[in-house]
Amino acid sequence: MTYVGDYQPAYKISPRIGLEVIPVDEAIDPVTGDAKPWVFEVNLHKGAYVTEVLSDLARIGIVPAEDDIVANDALTTVLVRMAPRRGAGPRRRSPA
Repeated sequence: MTYVGDYQPAYKISPRIGLEVIPVDEAIDPVTGDAKPWVFEVNLHKGAYVTEVLSDLARIGIVPAEDDIVANDALTTVLVRMAPRRGAGPRRRSPA
């Protein structure tokens, strides 16, 4: 997923992006060899307008399922599922 736009203090994408170890069988479909969609947690802070955030996401082609929106009095979390871009993943360094 690529975000291009103004900084939004009402929500942020998970700080764990790029830090998780993902087993190959969870990342790659064993039948097709295609990458499976990644799930990102988008945390909305108290006072954020959920409908506005969902509208912003829809504008760039991301429409979370109703079950992927979890809210309580302090926080709303939206699970965003995106297929990785071709070429995404760890970058390999060239031998020196």
